[in-house]
Amino acid sequence: MNNKIQFKKEKFISLIGYLLLFIGIIGLICNTVCSDTQIQTRSINISIFFFLTILSLAFIFPSMLKASSGDISTMRIIVFMMACVIGMLLLKMGIAKNSLTEIGLDQWWMGVIAFVFGAKATQSYFEGKKSNNNPPDQNNQAPTS
Repeated sequence: MNNKIQFKKEKFISLIGYLLLFIGIIGLICNTVCSDTQIQTRSINISIFFFLTILSLAFIFPSMLKASSGDISTMRIIVFMMACVIGMLLLKMGIAKNSLTEIGLDQWWMGVIAFVFGAKATQSYFEGKKSNNNPPDQNNQAPTS
C-alpha cells in the first residue's frame, strides 16, 4: 500500500514538472518570437520562464538531486540553484548587451562560479573516499589466520 502511495506522489510531482516545462517553453517562445514589449521587460520575462523551465527538470527528474545513497543532497540542490540564478542573471542583464564585460561579469564572478563547482567536486571526492574507507560487514569479513 505504501509503495502505491509513493508511486502516485512521484507521478503527481512529475506531472507538476511537465506542466512547468510546458509553461516555461511556451513563455520563452512567446517572449522571443511574438513579443513587442521593451527589451528590459522582455529580458525579465525570459529569465523567469528560463527559471521555470530549469526548475521543471528537478520535478521531472528528482533523482538528479539525490546522492548515491538515495537521500536528497543539499550540495546538489545548492549547485543546481546557483546555476539557475547565474543563468537568470545572465539572461536578464545580457539580452541587450554585446559582451560579458558590459554585463559586469569579471574575474570576481568567475571566482564565485568556480568556487561553487569546485566545492561540489571536493564534496564528491571526499564522499567517495569516505565510502571506500568503511569497515567491512562482519558477515563479509575475510578470515584472518
